[in-house]
Amino acid sequence: MYVLRKRFQQQDAEALHSEPFRYPVRVYTSSLVLEIGEDTVTVLRGGEFLSLPYDAIITCFTRPNTELFEGLRMWAMR
Repeated sequence: MYVLRKRFQQQDAEALHSEPFRYPVRVYTSSLVLEIGEDTVTVLRGGEFLSLPYDAIITCFTRPNTELFEGLRMWAMR
C-alpha cells in the first residue's frame, strides 16, 4: 500500500525505480460518498463535509468477514 500511495502522488518509493502513475491520484480513506454531482462529489470525512471536484471516482467498501471467527469461537466453546 505504501508503494501504491507513493505512485499515486507521482513519486517513487525508496530504493525502487518503477514508473509513477501519469496523473496524480487523490485517495480519501475512511470517507462516505454522499452525493455525486455534475462536477463535484460531496464526501463526509471525519465529521466534515467536503465538496471535491473530480475527473473520475472509484469507490471501495470493505467489511470484515467474521464467519470463520464465529465458527471457531463456537467450536472452542464446546
